[in-house]
Amino acid sequence: MTKLHLGIDLGTTNSATAIFTGEQTQVVPNKRGQANTPSIVRITGDKVMVGDRARKFLDSDAINTHREFKRLMGTGKLTAPDSSGKQWSPEQLSAEVLKALLDDVEATTGSRPSQAVITVPALFELPQSKATSEAAQLAGLDKVELLPEPVASAFSAGWSEDSVGQSWLVFDLGGGTFDASLVEARDGLLRVIGHDGDNFLGGRDIDRLLADWVVRQLESNHQIQIAIDDPAHKGLAAKLYGEAEQAKIRLSTQASTVLEIDLDLDGREIIDELPLNRQELEMLCEPVINRALEICRRLLAEHGLDEGGLDRTVLVGGPANMPVIRQRVTNELAPLAAENRDPMTLVAEGAALYAVSIGLGSDNDSATPTDTAENKFWLQYPNVCSELDPTVMGRLVSTEGSKPSTIQLTRDGWESEKVTLTEEGAFLTTVSILPSKATRFTVQCRDASGAKVSVTPQTISIVHGLTLSDPPLSRSIGVALANGYVKTFLERGTPLPARRTFSQSTVDTLMPGSDGELNIPIVQGERAKARYCRRVGNLVIRAAELKKPLHAGSRVEISLEVDRGGNMKSQASLPDQNLLIKGVAELVIPSADPQAMRATWQSLQRRISIQQQGAFRERNEDAVRKLEHQQQHLSEIGIQLTGTMECEDTRQRLYRNLLEIEAEVEELEQRGQVDELKEQCESEYLNAQYSVLQWGSEIDRRLFSELEKKVATAMERGRATELERIIEQLQRINNATYRKSPEFWSDQFQYAASRLHQATNMRRAKLLVDKGRDLLEQGKTEELRGITQSLWSLLPENMRSAEETHDSGVF
Repeated sequence: MTKLHLGIDLGTTNSATAIFTGEQTQVVPNKRGQANTPSIVRITGDKVMVGDRARKFLDSDAINTHREFKRLMGTGKLTAPDSSGKQWSPEQLSAEVLKALLDDVEATTGSRPSQAVITVPALFELPQSKATSEAAQLAGLDKVELLPEPVASAFSAGWSEDSVGQSWLVFDLGGGTFDASLVEARDGLLRVIGHDGDNFLGGRDIDRLLADWVVRQLESNHQIQIAIDDPAHKGLAAKLYGEAEQAKIRLSTQASTVLEIDLDLDGREIIDELPLNRQELEMLCEPVINRALEICRRLLAEHGLDEGGLDRTVLVGGPANMPVIRQRVTNELAPLAAENRDPMTLVAEGAALYAVSIGLGSDNDSATPTDTAENKFWLQYPNVCSELDPTVMGRLVSTEGSKPSTIQLTRDGWESEKVTLTEEGAFLTTVSILPSKATRFTVQCRDASGAKVSVTPQTISIVHGLTLSDPPLSRSIGVALANGYVKTFLERGTPLPARRTFSQSTVDTLMPGSDGELNIPIVQGERAKARYCRRVGNLVIRAAELKKPLHAGSRVEISLEVDRGGNMKSQASLPDQNLLIKGVAELVIPSADPQAMRATWQSLQRRISIQQQGAFRERNEDAVRKLEHQQQHLSEIGIQLTGTMECEDTRQRLYRNLLEIEAEVEELEQRGQVDELKEQCESEYLNAQYSVLQWGSEIDRRLFSELEKKVATAMERGRATELERIIEQLQRINNATYRKSPEFWSDQFQYAASRLHQATNMRRAKLLVDKGRDLLEQGKTEELRGITQSLWSLLPENMRSAEETHDSGVF
C-alpha cells in the first residue's frame, strides 16, 4: 500500500493542492482542469458551491457568496446573515474550500487523504494558525502540519538545486498577505533565518486601489456618489473588485485594456468604458509595492544583507506575474530564481515535498496491493536526502516459508552490495541515488540455497534534495507583566517545536469562593512594552477553582509550547495548591474600534509634528526622511478613517498600520535615549558577566557567550528597540545566575524593605518587614523568598494601567 503525500496552499484569493507521486510533485487539477481554485464559497440552503462556480454569483447573489475570509481567520467575526438568516465563520468557509480540494484529490488519485501539510502566512499569529487547524478538522482531515508559505515556496524552488551557501529572499505577495523570508542552504538543510511581512497587504489591496480609481472616474463622469464600503452595496462592490482584478490580470500580458462598467446603483443604471494602460496601473499600485520592498529591505538590513549579500529572490503569488513587480524585485533586491516555475503553485508543491520529508502521508487505498509476501521487513531510510549515498537499514520482523538469507537493493543499471542478514535478521547497506530526482529501488532477497524469496516491501523510494530544518517561530511569544513590559518565553527565530517554563508571581490576592480572577495575558511581538504587542491568548486563574487563598506574591509556573505549525499550548501551575490550569481561555484577534483608531491617528499627527520640528532644528536628514514617510502613510490612513469602516478586514489592516507607525514614532522619540541605553547595556553586561563567572553553570556560560555576540551587534547598530531587548536578556541571565548565590534573597529583601514608605498597604508591608528581619537574625535566609515576593506586590512600580499591561495579574 502506497502513501499519499498531500500539500495544500489555502490562499486568500486562490487555493491549490499538490501530491508527491514518488518521483516528483504533481499539481492536482480541479474539476475544470485548472491548477488554482478561487477561494470563494456560495451557500444556499444545503447546496455549497466553491471556486469559479461560486465566483459567478459575487455580484448577483452577494449575500450568499463569500470571499477573502482567510484575512479574518481567528477574529471570531461572522459573515452578515445570508438569505436564510445564517452566519458563517471564516473557519467554516475555509473548511468548504478544503473539502472541495480534497474532492479533487480523490477524483485524481481514487483515494481521499486524511493527512496533509497546509501552508499559512509566515506572520500568521497564534489565533490565525489555530483557526486554520480548526478548518482542517471541519473538512475531515485527521492530522495536519502547518508550514509557513514562504518556507514551502523556497523548498519547492530550491530543493534540488545547487544552492549550498546561498542566501535567498522569498517575496510572497499573495491575495491578502505579504511575507518576506530569508532562507539559506547549508549542510544539506534549507534553513529559514528570518521573517517579516504584513498580514494585511496583498494583491487585493492593489484591487482596492484600482477599484477606488474606478469609483473616482465614475463619480466624475456621472456626477454620482458611490459608497463602496456600504454593506447595502456589497454586490456592487464585488462587481467593481471583480472588474479591477481582471483588468490587473490582463495588464500583466498586454499594454492597455478597457474596464467595461455596467452597474445598478440604487435603481440607476451606470454604463461606462474606462481605458487603462499598464503605466497607469503601476502608478496606482506603487504604494503596495513600495511597502513590500520596504519590508524586504528592513529584513535584509536586520541580517546584514542590505549591501548586496543576497543571491536570489523567489517570487510567489498571483501578483508576482505583474511585470512591474518582477522588474523592481530584480533591480532592487536580487536576480530571480525558479523563473520557469508557476508562482501560483510553488507553495502547494513545497508543502507536498515537506509532507514527504516528515513522513506525513495517508494510505492510498486505491493503490494496487502488491506487497502480499509472507516475509516482512521493517526498513529505515531517509525520504529526502541531500547525500547521494544514503544508508538503508532494516530487520526481518516476520517470516513464513523460505527464510531470506541475503538482501540486495537494485535499480536500473546499479546494484547494491549483497548483504547477509544477521542471526536477528538485521542488515545495513548503502545505496546510490540519482541527483535531483526520486530514485526507486527494488528489494531482492534470496534464501540459503540462492533461490529468490518474495518480501514486503517490494520497493522503496528516496528523493535527492535539500531537507528542511525545523521551521522558526515568526514572532516572539511571552507574557505581559503588570509593570507594562513583556517576559519573553520564546524568541523570534526559535526552531519549532519549542517549550519554555518560567516562574512568575501574582499581583493580587484571590480568596476561594469569590468571583475574582487573575489574568495571565499571552502576547506576540518584538516590542519590549506589552502595549505594542498583540494579545493572542489569556490564561485565567479563577478564585472559584482555588483550594485555599492565593496570596499576592505567590509563585505561578507558566509554560508555553508551540509546535511546528505554530499551534500553541499553555498552562499555569500553582505548586502550593497542586492546581494545573490548561489551555487558553481567549485565542481570538480582537476587533479594532474605529473611534479608538481615530483618536490614535490624531495623537500620532501631533507626535510626528513635534518630532519633525526637532529633526529640522537638529538637521537630522535621516529622521526627516523617516518622518516624512510616516506622515505620508498616516495621511493615507486618515483618508480611510473618514469612511464608514464597516468591513472588519479594513479595520484590522488600519489598526495594524497605526500600531506599527506608533511603534516607529516611539523609537524616534527615544533616539535621544540611545546613548543612555548603551550605557545601561554596558552596565548590565558587566553585571551579568560577574554573576555568570561567580555562580553560573556550564550552560549559563554557553548562553552568555552566545549573548555576547548579540550585545556587540546591538551596540554597533544603536537601535533603541534592539538595545532594550538585549538589556532584558542580560538582566534575565544575570538574575538567573544571581539567584544561585547564597545572598540573593537577603539582598532582595533588604532592597524591598528600604522602600517600605512606598507600599500601597503600609500595615501589611510593615508586618512583612518585621517578620523578614526576624528571619535574617535567625539566619533563615531561604525562608525570605515568600516574604520578599509579597513585599514586591505592595510596591507601586509593579502596577500599570490595564491598557498598557493587558490587565496582567503577574509580575
